[in-house]
Amino acid sequence: MSFSLLGVAFAFGDAPSDQPQTRSANSGTNAPSDQPQLPSATPETKTPSNQPPKPSATAATKTPSNQKPSATPGTKAPSGQPDRVVITPQDVQVRTPSKLAAVRLAKQGAKHYVDRGFTIASLPDPLTGAVLIPGASNDKRLGAPADYLVFDLAHGATGYVAFDRRGAPEMDNWWPAWLNQQGFKRTDMTIKTTDKDQGYLVVFTKKMSAGRVTLGPNAATTESSTSYITLITAG
Repeated sequence: MSFSLLGVAFAFGDAPSDQPQTRSANSGTNAPSDQPQLPSATPETKTPSNQPPKPSATAATKTPSNQKPSATPGTKAPSGQPDRVVITPQDVQVRTPSKLAAVRLAKQGAKHYVDRGFTIASLPDPLTGAVLIPGASNDKRLGAPADYLVFDLAHGATGYVAFDRRGAPEMDNWWPAWLNQQGFKRTDMTIKTTDKDQGYLVVFTKKMSAGRVTLGPNAATTESSTSYITLITAG
């Protein structure tokens, strides 16, 4: 009877403790604790901690903060110089009449006629340092030729002509028609001179292209008048 009970216990009980347990086929297989684990087939490669990371193949290239791109930089004048062409007396060549060829810089004290001793008493800041083509006061009543003053410009510029105030429409009304015909515009600027009868000159202006420029005669109709003068500045 004892043998039968033992057999039943063996059939329904647990396996003896001296036999290893067998895991099911779909359970996770762990390596025995006394064997080292092998690395996986595709381990992630990491940069050693003492080396900087390498940039990726498609990393954007940045310009250093202290450098400027050099693709198509605009051309600018060096620092300390204006961003424009400077007009000098060598850039203005008077062709006719030859007596006006001695161009000079416009400034206080400069003679503005070739046949008078009068000088500039004051002039606006925009005209200070301009190239001055002096006038000939003896030509003040000339009405011809139409190409009285001819000169060449090395660069495009802004031109100014200054006429005796007494030729204004509200006074003796003789300012020449070519002022309007050539597109000159009256400004608010005036040039004071040491000629007390003249008092001051009224300034007109227009843009001038590089090359030849032709201006007409003074065409005053009264003896109490003076000739115009011409000034050139950078455009």
